[in-house]
Amino acid sequence: MSDMTNYYRWLLGVNPYQTVSSHHKSLQEFAVIENLYIKKVGNLSHHPTTDGKFEKPGDMSEEFWSSGATLNNIIAAGSAPQKSIEQWFTEGYNRKFGVFDTTGHRDLLLSYKSTGMTFSFVNYISVSQKIGGGTIDLPCSVFPAPGAFPNTSLEPEHTAWSIELNPNQLRYDLDNICVKVTNLNTNESYECTKENKKISTLTYGYGIAYVQPEISTTSYENSYKIEISGLTDTAGNEKVVVYQTDPFDIIDITSSNVVSIDCKWSKVHEGPIGENNISYSDFNSILPREITYLTDKNYKGTVDVLWGSGMSGYDRIAHVSSYHLPEGIKDSNQLIKN
Repeated sequence: MSDMTNYYRWLLGVNPYQTVSSHHKSLQEFAVIENLYIKKVGNLSHHPTTDGKFEKPGDMSEEFWSSGATLNNIIAAGSAPQKSIEQWFTEGYNRKFGVFDTTGHRDLLLSYKSTGMTFSFVNYISVSQKIGGGTIDLPCSVFPAPGAFPNTSLEPEHTAWSIELNPNQLRYDLDNICVKVTNLNTNESYECTKENKKISTLTYGYGIAYVQPEISTTSYENSYKIEISGLTDTAGNEKVVVYQTDPFDIIDITSSNVVSIDCKWSKVHEGPIGENNISYSDFNSILPREITYLTDKNYKGTVDVLWGSGMSGYDRIAHVSSYHLPEGIKDSNQLIKN
């Protein structure tokens, strides 16, 4: 989870976490208690041991209960660790209801003010705790980041876009801020101001969130120019931040086709039926369980395979009967199967 977060911090130009998450006994115990809490109460809580809605289970020690009542900053439910990170990113503005909600989880993970995060995970409950406080040399960091940005972390119906400012270089008064967003493919634009209720202050950190572009598809494919005016430097001089972000589908970018395999067992001649009295099960036991492949984009990987048996005249032929390549990789010529 630290590596996943650092990848996005790198995209934003924010220093990576210096403190990599390691086992944290109290936070892990909190995750256990949170699992029990959500089953009983039906929602998440940062204070499951003290909010009065849940009592210590009879078979849980006082030591465990007390230790689990530890500081925590963000919680997610229902996702594996990597997906939890993305889940925390996809928040901010509910387009259906036209209202802002918290951006605090994403702000905390990506803010230059944090230098590390301790994570715990139990049964699809992810919890994290902030470590340290950092600085930044840049005037600001933005989400989504300038340049190429994976659209998997942008949900058009829920993910507000945002800018965190370095108050040592840039400052703002929400009454004066105007964010202009232009779709560079269609040249359509819209503005976000306090008056039209399309901007809000960040939940964590110093900056603003603004309403994301509205699209008719499920993911962003076009490039956008963002102009943020109404900012000032520390001397009160007006400043404007302008940048371009280019959301892309990583699957489309990495889509490739298998062009070769290094396994010579993809079709195996067993010989006439009954020859040498070798049973199929014995023969099958020596066949490899994975095959290495190379794609037309020079990606090398391995795939697990299952074997089947067929006939060719009086001979029996062993062949690959089942395999599942990663998303985005195809075997159009069925090199693995044939």
